[in-house]
Amino acid sequence: MSDVCFTELSILQGDLLPEGNTIPTSMYEAKKTLCALGLSYEKMHACPNDCILYRKEYEDSTNCPTCGISRWKEGKDSILKEGVPAKVVWYFRWMYPFERYMKVLKGYVQNRTRPEGCIAERYIAEEAVEFCTQHLSNVSTVGVPSSQKMGVSKPLSGCTNMEEVLPYIEQHMIHIKTAYPKFRKRTKWLQDKHNSTFIQWLRFKVQSELEEDNHGVSENLRWLAAGPNMAAPLYRSYLIKGIKFNIKAQDDVRTTQNSGVYLLAHTMQVASAKDKNPILSNMGFYGVIQEIWDLDYQKFTIPVFRCDWIDSSGLVVDELGFTLVDLSKIGHRNDQFVLASQVKQIFFVDDPIIVVGR
Repeated sequence: MSDVCFTELSILQGDLLPEGNTIPTSMYEAKKTLCALGLSYEKMHACPNDCILYRKEYEDSTNCPTCGISRWKEGKDSILKEGVPAKVVWYFRWMYPFERYMKVLKGYVQNRTRPEGCIAERYIAEEAVEFCTQHLSNVSTVGVPSSQKMGVSKPLSGCTNMEEVLPYIEQHMIHIKTAYPKFRKRTKWLQDKHNSTFIQWLRFKVQSELEEDNHGVSENLRWLAAGPNMAAPLYRSYLIKGIKFNIKAQDDVRTTQNSGVYLLAHTMQVASAKDKNPILSNMGFYGVIQEIWDLDYQKFTIPVFRCDWIDSSGLVVDELGFTLVDLSKIGHRNDQFVLASQVKQIFFVDDPIIVVGR
């Protein structure tokens, strides 16, 4: 395999292993690890068509004996053609890479009266930094990006599930209905009241249970009730369970698209603002990620997305069953945040049919 292929495979293996693993993430790091262990490696050329390896009896061959293709890459300026003397081939095979590296070393020179000292000092400094990065956690070599890490790459925290919080949600709804008996039948009002007061009520409730020495309160729930750090870092990209999410601004400067999301939620649906008889059912929401927040609860972090959600007036299902989304019609501005674990990634495609009004 090529150096690039080996590097990409190493990165993939590192993503599959637990966080904190020290598997090399590039061909360069793998070679350095072998040298540090006192092991050696042998680099062998292969036929581009996977016919043979240029070793043993084929070590000095310039063409594949099976398919006849040249061993060397032949661009428009290449001189490694058939009939080229063996000395020229030897030069480009061994001396040319060395001379190219000498050009890199010459670039280290800052003081022309002491060129050797400049080269030695710069080379030792780079080797020292590279060595230190292998023994420090959460540090990567400058200029060598880690696996997809334009934001952060890690699994979702286990506390993102609702099992521990659900009993408290039910208790809070009972508390609201008891405290406001005349609104017991106004479902929408009760839900809005629950959304605006639940966090403060949960903090007070958990604190009361802790004062009563209630061992049923888990550590995760205690940190959730205490609330996150008010300084939340923002990311342009975030890798979750092998899926990369970008904010819209990141997609705008790329040819790929990773900012579209879909949420299927069991929520309250109303026909209008005056509708007093809302119904609870599953409803799909389409959106575009504008910001990625990482909420820090000291013991764990929970990534959330701030999205522009498309208003229901911007959604149409055509006669063929395709969902047409008008991204200019933004709604739900009072409820833009969603847990990263709750959404699925989708891809928006421009409608090829353009209707021109006359």
